[in-house]
Amino acid sequence: MLPPLVQWLIIVNVAAFLLQNLLGAALYSWFALWPGDVTGTFLMAPWTLVSYSFLHAGLTHLLLNMFALWMFGADLERVWGTARFALCYFLGVVVGALAQIVVVAFFGAADAPVIGASAGVFALLAGYGVAATRRPAAPGVYLAQPDGSAGAKIASLGIKISRGCSYHGVALNVAMDLEPFSRIDPCGYPGLAVTDLRQCTGDAEPDVAAVAAAFGRVLAGHIESKT
Repeated sequence: MLPPLVQWLIIVNVAAFLLQNLLGAALYSWFALWPGDVTGTFLMAPWTLVSYSFLHAGLTHLLLNMFALWMFGADLERVWGTARFALCYFLGVVVGALAQIVVVAFFGAADAPVIGASAGVFALLAGYGVAATRRPAAPGVYLAQPDGSAGAKIASLGIKISRGCSYHGVALNVAMDLEPFSRIDPCGYPGLAVTDLRQCTGDAEPDVAAVAAAFGRVLAGHIESKT
């Protein structure tokens, strides 16, 4: 079984996505974050600082965020407890919303809504000691740079739906020969940097078997909780 808050978050996100398909723009008007309208956000619709995280732009957007929430969030809630987990997740959601508002206030942007659970998911990744961010149109886990931009890619995340079945794939770079990546465009993106745990930790010979075993135990626990 999934821990209670992770289970609740997934159910609410899926329910909100179904409502989006039924109600369309009306749901965006009331529950998406509109960072260009600071007065309206804080005085008329303060709930949007949180509610935006339950809306998603499409099925792939929803699946990627829920998969990451399932993969990383369940263990954190079990270790931290529900209260601490909730604080981490929703603090990440609110901080993400405030960051969007500040960026728009200083640099300007199109008057478009902000939606998605990514800020909460990134907060959970930080709980693992991984400062992560995303890169538009390039699914995966990227090391966050000091300015918040996406740095080198350290893990790949793939989801495929075929014949009514959902297939998930996760690849974490542990100790690789990274030289070939300098001669190609990784994942079709020119100049995309790729890294691994060896470079991040400075460990010349990381124990690949130990990493694989730990990852396998976590993944097996998630799979068993779903059966």
